[in-house]
Order: sequence, then C-alpha cells, then structure tokens
Amino acid sequence: MDTCIRSGPHGFRSLLNFKAKFQPQYHPMYMAYPDPAALPAITRAIGKAYLPHMTAAQGVRLMRQFSA
Repeated sequence: MDTCIRSGPHGFRSLLNFKAKFQPQYHPMYMAYPDPAALPAITRAIGKAYLPHMTAAQGVRLMRQFSA
C-alpha cells in the first residue's frame, strides 16, 4: 500500500490504461453535505473506507502529492 502512495497519481496510470480497454463509461458523482465544517470528517471517513490501513502520515504525503 505504501508503494501506491509513494508512486502518487502516476502509479495508477497503467491501471487506467488497462481499464480503458473495456471502454468504461464515466459519470460525474456529487456529494451533498450538511455543513462545510463537516468536510474534514467526511474526507477521513471516505479515506478510511477505501484505504483502511493508511496512517495519518501517509495520508498527509498523499495529499501533498495531489496538490503539487
């Protein structure tokens, strides 16, 4: 898992290329939330759902890579 984080968004390029062979359809997704102050908690919950073993330090590194 740490390898995926260190490779950043480019580490998933080969996976995206593989999936493109199957001609996926992409649809926008929307999220409704009660209050902007709830966004940090929502972000943590989504992160835990998809990357349950990620540490806080790994999460910070991942966010820095995406914002760079």
